[in-house]
Amino acid sequence: MRDMVMSAVRSKIARDRLRCDQVIISGRPMLTKYRERILRGEFENISLRRSILIADAVGVQIDLQVAA
Repeated sequence: MRDMVMSAVRSKIARDRLRCDQVIISGRPMLTKYRERILRGEFENISLRRSILIADAVGVQIDLQVAA
């Protein structure tokens, strides 16, 4: 799940050429080193919770459905 979310985030950042100061996460701009890691596909150290926060910050819509 996390990898799918981060792939969508990576595509959105690259497609829209979002700068770090345009991506506000928890009240702070994204750090350049994290943006570069995401663009390189290096997001194995990012938790699902954090990936959802990043996705929200860049404007990626996530449809989370919980199976009962």
